Amino acid sequence: MSQLQLSAKFSRFLITRNFKSSRSFINTSRPLQDRKDDQKEARRKKKEQAADKMIEQADSVKEAAVEVRKTCEFVKDTGSSAVDMTRHATEKVSEAAEAITDKTKGTVSGAWGTAKAATEIIKDKIQGK
Repeated sequence: MSQLQLSAKFSRFLITRNFKSSRSFINTSRPLQDRKDDQKEARRKKKEQAADKMIEQADSVKEAAVEVRKTCEFVKDTGSSAVDMTRHATEKVSEAAEAITDKTKGTVSGAWGTAKAATEIIKDKIQGK
């Protein structure tokens, strides 16, 4: 065989031959490693963003708790002053009711006495005394 035919057969043999070497599947370029680094960086950024969101939410909850506490204190103070005002008003109404009752008793007694006296006078005139 000629030298040219032999080298053509050898090159076809090399192209079609399946090498058993483990290095035949290794990519020697760095794009895969760069992609992994980019993925790690993206995951790290997502974790940081999630942590920042959690911190913001915790701060919001803390602020809401402070507002709730202030509102509860306001309601408590308002409630106690409303109770005091109601108690004071009840005392005033009770005093007024007692005064009206006393005046009414005196008036009824006086009216009863006047009616009794008038009845006596009319009775005396009718009987001719």
